Amino acid sequence: MTMNCLPFLMLVLATFSFGISCQKKLEVKPVDFVTQIKPLLQSRCVECHHSGAMFGDLNFENRALAMQPRKNGPVIVPGQPSASHLYIVLTLPDPDKKAMPPTGHRIPNPEVELVKRWIEEGAKWPDGAEGTIKPVATQKPGDA
Repeated sequence: MTMNCLPFLMLVLATFSFGISCQKKLEVKPVDFVTQIKPLLQSRCVECHHSGAMFGDLNFENRALAMQPRKNGPVIVPGQPSASHLYIVLTLPDPDKKAMPPTGHRIPNPEVELVKRWIEEGAKWPDGAEGTIKPVATQKPGDA
């Protein structure tokens, strides 16, 4: 009787091991602000949303400025992309006047999904130099 169960037990163990290895492959690393979100905001947003040109009363130069309360509601609600104006305006259709960016090419869906994941994960945004974003045109050599 024990020999008859052996193939079944081997199949169960193999299936369990395969499931664990697949689960490890599916685990996604958290979104990193410095390497993923900061470059996106710098290349796509901060050109119009900085201290010298605060379109929409919005400044993306650092977390404190980006998170300031606004009359139109919060720009970023950590954990809630659907309540975050940043995510909402990135997903509006082209003809909508509030769709961002208003000129040039729309942000590709993979980048929009990255912003969504970042917000879902709590919109972690470091302080200091790592969390500071300057418009490309106003950067000095050595600025990040």
